[in-house]
Amino acid sequence: MRKLLAISCILLISLCATSCINVLESIFIRANGSGTYSFAIDMSSMKSMLQMAGEEFDSDELLKEMNMDEASAIAKLDAIDGVSNAGTSFDEESFTIAINFEFDNIDALNKGMSTYLADSTETNPEMIDYFSMNRKTITRISINKFLDTFKASMMESAEGEGVDMAMVKMMFGDMYLASEIKTERRLKSFNNEEYLQKDDNTISWKFYPFKDEDAKPNMGVTLKTK
Repeated sequence: MRKLLAISCILLISLCATSCINVLESIFIRANGSGTYSFAIDMSSMKSMLQMAGEEFDSDELLKEMNMDEASAIAKLDAIDGVSNAGTSFDEESFTIAINFEFDNIDALNKGMSTYLADSTETNPEMIDYFSMNRKTITRISINKFLDTFKASMMESAEGEGVDMAMVKMMFGDMYLASEIKTERRLKSFNNEEYLQKDDNTISWKFYPFKDEDAKPNMGVTLKTK
């Protein structure tokens, strides 16, 4: 994936930083199946490093390299029936870059996620039903294109740059990939202990890809609402 390679390069550049870069996916689902989706990359650890180095940060160029610019990802998302208000943002204060869109139903959510998380070189990306919904029951399957290819992409980039992977693992042990699911209705229950409940409407999942190589993370979860 082009966007994954770009993210990997960002991580390699920030090897000398004392903190890490984190990835957060957020999904909000209303009772009628509509909602919002956001995929954000927190690069706050790079801000002070770039300032000390006296280097300028080109957010527009980064958006393009990560397939998050208006001409690529946004155009593809806008073409999906049921997807609207697709856009990107860069918060200079928190140094967080994000792509987001609204969806009218679960099918539109799945198509939007499948389109964005797919290889940007694919003309017809595979459509994956990440979510399903039946009245007050919402299910997410344990598949994530980003997570599946992230570590392999990172290792490939490290080898290409001549960076020792042991060093990468040591420096990025605290880096995490996270997913947050929020519902309009209050939660009644959820069945995956890897998720933590944040409040009456929200659960979150977090995985540290460089902390345990043998870990088999499970994003799959079924939520029941009241």
